Amino acid sequence: MSRMIGGHPQFLAALGGRAGLENLLAATGREVLGVFHLALDPAPFPRSPGPWSPGEEIIVMAGFTGDMQGVLSLHSSPDLAFEMAAKRLGMAVHDFDSRVREMLEELGDAVANHFRAKLQNLGWRCSFSPPAVISGSEYHFHTTRRSQYVACAVIMGGKPLWLTLGLRRAPERDDLLDRAT
Repeated sequence: MSRMIGGHPQFLAALGGRAGLENLLAATGREVLGVFHLALDPAPFPRSPGPWSPGEEIIVMAGFTGDMQGVLSLHSSPDLAFEMAAKRLGMAVHDFDSRVREMLEELGDAVANHFRAKLQNLGWRCSFSPPAVISGSEYHFHTTRRSQYVACAVIMGGKPLWLTLGLRRAPERDDLLDRAT
């Protein structure tokens, strides 16, 4: 038996396996970015980020709880964040200011809510926290040891916007997960 996210094959089976979860996450990113009128490259998205490149990065994170627990994150270079904000605002953006932060919070909230709706349509209960935006290079991103990750990217102007999902089964939801099979 292969190791599944959170060690619980019921969740992945309901989504069509790990590839199904990656596709759901990527579809969420593409659909929300389309609503934001941010053009995506037609090239297929990479399935794995490989090693994270060192340096400055902007991360938008929204935690979630329910039948599963974890964090949904968007990882962007500053350049891509500025480009997205400029397109969204209709004006040049060159600094990480309140306009960029608000646009990223709005984008993170839209991705989290769209992903939540997709999970709820599959019968999974979850709710998301408001997104937090972190920028810079002097921080470390940590989650619990037992979390498993899925990552995919949508490409904009040749630059990846990574969507990652760190999942962990909610211990108090064992009975719900068992009934989902």
